[in-house]
Amino acid sequence: MTNAELRARCSRIGTMLEIDGANPFRVRAYSEGARVVENHGEPLAALADEPGALEALPGASARTSRGTIRELVATGHTRGHGRAAEEVSRTRW
Repeated sequence: MTNAELRARCSRIGTMLEIDGANPFRVRAYSEGARVVENHGEPLAALADEPGALEALPGASARTSRGTIRELVATGHTRGHGRAAEEVSRTRW
């Protein structure tokens, strides 16, 4: 998965959480994670298996870097993204 794809997914999760009225700190974590991914020159997929590499990125929250980015690289989706999408579609449409 490319950095652009990771950035788009993190950004989308943040947007869905915001629409759903999630905790603003959680929303901001995904937005910040998207920004970090976008501004990082090296492919983050290559760092996903290196212990501590994602956590060392400046500005990336521990949850976003460890959980979401690693899960996206490994599987192409996240459990949280699926739950957020279900919640938004159930309550907003």
